[in-house]
Amino acid sequence: MNAAFAPVTTSDWPAAQRLLAETPMSAALPLAVERVGNLETAFAALSGKSLAYVARQDGYVAGFVHGNVAVRRRHGASPAPLLYFGDLRVAKIARRTGIALGLLDALAREAQLQGCTGGYCLVNEGNRAMLELLASGRSRIAGEPVRTLTTASRVAVRQRSASQDVLVAGPVLRPVCMMVADQLAARPFAPVVTEEAVAAFFARHPEACVIAPREQPLRPLCILWDQHALRRLHLTGQSLVVRAARAALGRQPSARVAEIGFTLDAAGVGTGLTELLAIAADEGAHVVNVVESGPDPSQAPLRVPWAFQRTRTHVVPFGIAGHTAPVLPASSPCFFDLTLL
Repeated sequence: MNAAFAPVTTSDWPAAQRLLAETPMSAALPLAVERVGNLETAFAALSGKSLAYVARQDGYVAGFVHGNVAVRRRHGASPAPLLYFGDLRVAKIARRTGIALGLLDALAREAQLQGCTGGYCLVNEGNRAMLELLASGRSRIAGEPVRTLTTASRVAVRQRSASQDVLVAGPVLRPVCMMVADQLAARPFAPVVTEEAVAAFFARHPEACVIAPREQPLRPLCILWDQHALRRLHLTGQSLVVRAARAALGRQPSARVAEIGFTLDAAGVGTGLTELLAIAADEGAHVVNVVESGPDPSQAPLRVPWAFQRTRTHVVPFGIAGHTAPVLPASSPCFFDLTLL
């Protein structure tokens, strides 16, 4: 390997953007995410410090990784700085050459300087090489999967149910920010934030809206966030479901994706799913992503009809440089939010 690993610069960012847009999330997941805008605004976060590294090899960007260091909740322990990382991509011609290992080690060293001894990451099904690397002991970051989450991607449609509309969309008001902050306080890996911090976050993202029952507008079910200003979804591969989804999108070069995040009532989301999909379509979204199962084992899983893709994502707590990984019991809810990936 003849690669140099360094913090990403503004001149690296266009090449990193192309790498993200061209590289599917895993061998089993024919979707690629294009991060839009500049480096400072491309990755949304409630709190913490953003970290990003590139691998430069023979004059080109051969790899990229993004992370976030924030004070987060831990099961059975006080909050502490934890590293989350995602969006690790390696150019096809540079795989199996140590690029991923070098990126992880560079990220881990910087996270240690920020006070981290562990963290967690999300690894999509089919990314066996990453799971093997994390379990091998060769990297400064070491961990194994403890839970698997399922996310459904569904084409948004304007057709509503035969009954009257049961859901409405509205602005994210302060009472909702308080509910979001309270929910985060009960979930391991959630960032430690105040109601004011949540309110400031949504003030920066006015495109997010609250979904609530029509007769109870102050009892929110979830946040619906059209993230087209931050990221776009590219469908890759030639499976029947992907080709059908691509046909439904017409000539759109990329899918405009609405994420259902900050779920406060999963059962309510399931009951009003038809109306929710219609609201997303009215807002201009092509695809809606819904977490069906995993974050809270005590809740019954949702089932999104006519999903063109189901993504299984492994939650991997890890330790850094020999430290113990944070604990996530099988019965405990955990922080996993589509809007902040």
